[in-house]
Amino acid sequence: MFFCSSFSARLSSVAGRYVFIASVEDRNSSSVVYGIVGAIESKETSSKSRRPVLNIYDLKNRIICGTAKKYQLSISERIALLLSDNSGTVYVLSTGGQLIRFTEKDTARKIDILLVHTKPPLFSLAITIAAEEQMEASEIMQLYKRYGDYLYDDEDFDGAVTQYCYTAGFIPSSAIITKFLDPYRIRNLITYLEKLHSRGLAGSDHLTLLLICYSKGKDSVSINKLLDQVMSIPNTDSSSSSLPSSGPVINHRNTRSSIIDPLQVISLLQNAGCIDEAIKVAVAFKEHDSYIRLQLSSKSPPDYDAALSYLAYVPFVSTTNSVLFLIKKYGRELVKMRPTLFTSLLIKFCVGDYVTLLPYEHILSIKQNLTAAISPVEVKSEAPLLSGDRMKLLALMSINSDSSFIPFERLPVGEVLHLFDDSESACLLKLLESVAESSVMGRTMPPKVSSTLLELYLQKHSNITQHIITLRKEAIFNDNRVQQQESLLLQIGINIMQILDGGRAHYDPAHALLLCYSFEFQPGQRFLLEKQSCIDLLMRMLMEERDVQAIFKVLRRQPGRDPDLYVQVLTFFVEQSIAFSVSSSDEASNAFFTSDRSDSELYESCESSRWTHAVADLVDLIEKDGILSVAQVMNE
Repeated sequence: MFFCSSFSARLSSVAGRYVFIASVEDRNSSSVVYGIVGAIESKETSSKSRRPVLNIYDLKNRIICGTAKKYQLSISERIALLLSDNSGTVYVLSTGGQLIRFTEKDTARKIDILLVHTKPPLFSLAITIAAEEQMEASEIMQLYKRYGDYLYDDEDFDGAVTQYCYTAGFIPSSAIITKFLDPYRIRNLITYLEKLHSRGLAGSDHLTLLLICYSKGKDSVSINKLLDQVMSIPNTDSSSSSLPSSGPVINHRNTRSSIIDPLQVISLLQNAGCIDEAIKVAVAFKEHDSYIRLQLSSKSPPDYDAALSYLAYVPFVSTTNSVLFLIKKYGRELVKMRPTLFTSLLIKFCVGDYVTLLPYEHILSIKQNLTAAISPVEVKSEAPLLSGDRMKLLALMSINSDSSFIPFERLPVGEVLHLFDDSESACLLKLLESVAESSVMGRTMPPKVSSTLLELYLQKHSNITQHIITLRKEAIFNDNRVQQQESLLLQIGINIMQILDGGRAHYDPAHALLLCYSFEFQPGQRFLLEKQSCIDLLMRMLMEERDVQAIFKVLRRQPGRDPDLYVQVLTFFVEQSIAFSVSSSDEASNAFFTSDRSDSELYESCESSRWTHAVADLVDLIEKDGILSVAQVMNE
């Protein structure tokens, strides 16, 4: 289909967006242009230097897109008729009868002319024409890439990265990133990486590299902004297609953990000295080990309270094995620097008292899932469990917690005993006492726990005994300190016997006997010897202590009624009676020469009488029970 137009002036147009203008070119830089308003003629013209020219103008892009100089139009000749069709062909008919055909070049040829045959290359115009003529997006991106390469070679790095940003998603990012790895080009690299992130095209490696660039420049504001954007992504799969009204486009089908490698990010932030930002990442990605390590090794001074606060949070979002791993790794340092607080926290873990570690808001949210109302229990410790840092961190926990899970598995106390040395024996004793109290509800203490608790009690009993002896040597009898120590000594003795005689403690009797012997705790030795049926050893110990009453108790409790045992005891009683009788007779013979009897004489007399009665009582017991005949007794 043809379109026709006719003009009386030398200007003849319009074909599409193009304008055809006939003019006279003067080689002496003067020309006559025929247009709508008429002709403008040079004062100095020569027919030899003048020639007619037909120019084609692209008004939209403001360029001369074609010139016809080879056609010999006379100077007085006009354009009479203009024909054009949709195929890009234009016919020009002059008043002199000449018919000129113009054919529009294809897009590739146009771009080739603008970029190869034009100096300097007109990249912006080439890209504009390519877009107007609806070239493939990949081909247009290649033009941006060529433009960027041209500017990069010309050392216009800011302009180059601007063009490269247009290619995001079409040109492999590695080809662009490698151009700006020089430290002096880090600003341009940041620009490109930020563009990738804003379009949702940045992967884990891109974001990690962007964080490295930020950390090199100590740009904490940009680091926190990027981390906030990443942390806004849920850590679970989501198919929601809704996008924020502002900010970078984020692909919500990815999880938070798939976007960045938290351990790598934490490491690079730590190396760059951005400790607070590294801690922020550790909290968001629940990297428990990294969080506590940063608080203890990277903070100056170490923030032990924050580490303890976080440790109180871990059971709600991780397994018991994870908690145990952290305690084994950092517990020695924590118990050394915060013995009371760390011990109080261990008590809650070991007895299963997790509910009191929850913030109040979290308790309210899960109360409906519990069979009974939850009320925080006061911690029996020398100081509050955790300070204000605990409340701040637990508030963060209630926000970030993905569930209302309350752990129920107790921490095995036997796995943490090695954390305490001799200087923290009081804290260890408190821990084991709490575990022992919780064992009243049907649980039994394992052998390792029972033996350790027994040893601590025996050690404390021995120390208090020595302290009382020291006070008495200092002639302090009426002092309340002696009475308090004696009362405490009595209670500890009761605690020891509860372990030995109770049914909720498993222990090795032989090891317990060795401990009682080492700390000279005689009630325990007697109990364990009789429990293991070591009657001979028990009798030997009682004879050495000359405890007649205890000897008779043992004899009455023996089901076998071993005759040799009775003979052994009778022999001992007789020997003691004879010894004190002889001593008493010697003292009586000296009474003729003295008027008063000394205290030692009275004591020996009483002892002689006591052993004589013991012999008589034993003989009566033997005759009553028929263990030995009178003849056997006399022979022995």
